[in-house]
Amino acid sequence: YIQVQPNDGFGTLLPEETIDLHVLFSPTATKEYRCTLVCKSLVNREFTIECQGVGVLPPLSLSSTVIHLPATPINDQSIVSFYVENRHLDKNHFKHPVPRIGN
Repeated sequence: YIQVQPNDGFGTLLPEETIDLHVLFSPTATKEYRCTLVCKSLVNREFTIECQGVGVLPPLSLSSTVIHLPATPINDQSIVSFYVENRHLDKNHFKHPVPRIGN
């Protein structure tokens, strides 16, 4: 569930040199995750970075991520259906802010 990029986090740094690394978090379940990243030097020194993240269930689920519309004559219409499912378990509508649309 954790990846370090580029080069899987492996590399060599010279004195006064820096490198940008990206830690990718891809949870597979709705739970809390904890792990430790270990950076090692050539003289056997270790530096640790504690990581934590939470996997959450997205509140909305779509039946398709792409909608393919057929070729449609001008001034005519085509209909394609897809489904949106609200998986949210909490029924308290006032607890979760709703984004404003417009002014």
